[in-house]
Order: sequence, then C-alpha cells, then structure tokens
Amino acid sequence: MNQDKQQKFVFTAKDINGRIVNGNVIASTKEYATKMLMEKDIEVISLLTEKEFASKNNFGNKDISEFLRFGGIFDKVGMKDMVSFSKQMSTLLDAGVSVLKGLQLISEEEKNPMMKKAIENVIQNVKGGQSISAAFSKHPEIFSDFYTNMIRSGEESGKMAQSFAYLSDYVDRNYALVSKVKNAMIYPSFVIITFLAVMILIFTMVIPNLATILNESNVELPVLTQVVLAISEFLVNYGIYALIFVCIFGTYSYINFRSSKDWQELGDYIKINLPVIRPVFRMLFVTRIADNIQTLITSGVSLTKSIQITSDVVGNRYYRDVLDSSLLDVKAGVPFSKALEKHKDLIPSSLIQMLRIGEETGEIGKLMGNIAKYFQREINAKIDVMVGMIEPIMIVALGLGVGVLLVSVLMPIYNLAGSF
Repeated sequence: MNQDKQQKFVFTAKDINGRIVNGNVIASTKEYATKMLMEKDIEVISLLTEKEFASKNNFGNKDISEFLRFGGIFDKVGMKDMVSFSKQMSTLLDAGVSVLKGLQLISEEEKNPMMKKAIENVIQNVKGGQSISAAFSKHPEIFSDFYTNMIRSGEESGKMAQSFAYLSDYVDRNYALVSKVKNAMIYPSFVIITFLAVMILIFTMVIPNLATILNESNVELPVLTQVVLAISEFLVNYGIYALIFVCIFGTYSYINFRSSKDWQELGDYIKINLPVIRPVFRMLFVTRIADNIQTLITSGVSLTKSIQITSDVVGNRYYRDVLDSSLLDVKAGVPFSKALEKHKDLIPSSLIQMLRIGEETGEIGKLMGNIAKYFQREINAKIDVMVGMIEPIMIVALGLGVGVLLVSVLMPIYNLAGSF
C-alpha cells in the first residue's frame, strides 16, 4: 500500500477544556494524525483507522457518523437539555422514585441522542456497582464538576432529592440568565447584518449604473466619490471571492478560537473590557460565582471545595484566576472576603461587603444567594439599557452610511449640472 495514501482515523481525546470529544482526522499515518491533533492542543486517548474502529465496535457497514454523533461534533447537549433533565430528576425523586428508576424513565423519553447515550451509560455503571456521582463524572463533556459534586454531596448526606432540587433551580436560573444575554445580542446582530446587506446592494446594484454616467461626463470626481466607486468596482469584480475568503477565514478562526488558548484568552479579555458589553459580562460572571458558591454551600460542600469547583465552571480565564488566587489565601486562613479585596477591579465592593457579613454571621450561603439575586436584577437592567443604547446608535450609523453614499454621488452630479 502507498505510504502516502490519505485515510480516515477515528479518535477519542480530551480538548483544551478537559472535555471528552470524538471525531475523525484525515492523514497518511497514525503518527501524523497524532501530531495534527497535538498541534491543536488535543490530548489523544485512542486513535484507530476507520476499519479498525468499525471492526472493534461491530459497526459493519454502518456509517461511522453513528459514533461521531455522540462526540459533541454533530450533536451536543445544551443548557436547555440540562434544565429539562434536572427538573425531571427533581420531580421524580420528590415523588419517591429511586435515582436508578428515574434515570431509566428519563432515558426512555430522552430525544437528544448524546444525552440519551450518557444516561444509559450512567445506568449501566450504577448497576455495575459504581456510585451515582462516579457514574456521572465519566461524562464531563455533559455533567460538569459542579454538577457531579452536587450529586456527591446528596449521596453523602442522603438527600439526593434535595440535591437535584438545588440543581434544577440552579440550572434553570443559569439558563435564563445566559438566554437573556444572548437574546440581547440578537437585535443588534440583525441590524448590523441588515445594514451590511443594504450597503452591499447599493454598492453592487446602484453605484455601478451611476459610475457609468459619471465616467462618461469627464467631470473631475471628488476623492470621496473615487473611493466609493473603487469599493463598488471591487465588490462587483471580486465580491464573490471576498465572500469565499471571509467564510473560510471565519470558519478557520472559529475552529482556532475553540481550540487555541490564545484565542480563548482574547475572547475572555474582550468580554470584560469592551465598553458596551463589559458591564453585562462582568455582572454575568460575578452572578455565576455567587450563585455557584451559594448552591454548593447550601448543599453541604465546604467553602474551599466550592471555590475550587466554581473556578472550573465560571467560564472566564480572568475570573478563574481571581478564584484560584483567593482559594490559596482561604486555605492559608484568610477570610474569603479579604481575599477578594485584592481583585476590586473585577469583584464589586458590594459583593465583598455582603460576603463579609455572611462570614461574621455564619450564613455565607444565604448571603451569597441574596447577592446572586441582586446581580441578576442588575443584569436585566443593564441589558435593557444596553439594548436601548444600541438601537439609536445603529440608526445613526445606518443614516450616516447612506448619507455618505448619497453625498459622494450627488456632489459630482451637482457639479456636472452646474457646468451647463
């Protein structure tokens, strides 16, 4: 066989965030395939040729995508799926159904194939003698450390129904919060796309006709008009190539963003420093910190463990650094509120003051819950203000863009009319 012949390899690996992913890669040898994955910061667990994988897993003539669909590439478990699962488990346990029976009932009705597969594996592992939390922890791509530690706390305290009730409320709150932020971005995104579409239509449909008239008039064109005509000519002649380039570059950048530490760090930096969105995202991460710690402490997890788990799931490298630094201070005997005072640029003073009161009264969980509710209201208010600001800004930008085009076209026409 030709050594340089390309073939498909199926891999199971850990991505940069420690999640288990499955996929395939095209390469000439296993060594080269491994090298390609390592260059993308993917830690290979297993790597098989397509034939080896099919033989090992009895796929026969089935499409290999039946396996890949469970790797988070073609299917994924979203927050909405987690909300549904957590609520169902909480309801069933409150009704006196056992955890194993509850999982079996949910598995039978689950529509998401990736979630269904994970639940079935959890059931098999629990029947095989593993603890419930250990069985859940085998699926970190779906159930985070936060989730599995909440379940472990329920196992140790004998309050599984209460733990799933906490999880149900927490996941629901988190989903509502994130959805609020995402939905706030829909309107400005729609306006920007519409604006760009209108501008492209003007440049490719209207300006070329006017350009013919202006070029035949032999009138000296202003610099602004020359720039507009040049852009129009470029879009007419090379627009399709520019679009292809943008699509390829955008796809490449998105893939790199997901796998590159540098890109992720840049994204984290932008979220908490870009003027318009900075207040919302900072409040979002602070709310997540308070909500996570409140939920964990209330369910019986220690403060140090709560900080550690929250650091893993906070979702921003800079806030993760804040929690990691604070965790070291807390382990050394420093109060949590005192440790957070070192990071006043990212942590609001109101959170630190409320936390200090909670430490003095021994009710950190309750106070952190109040803080989370307060900041959730603040996020809603800031989002409303942000959307209210974006609307007039977009309208002004759209008006200025169309105005510049009109001026660039009308100026030479006016000069042409004045020359007669």
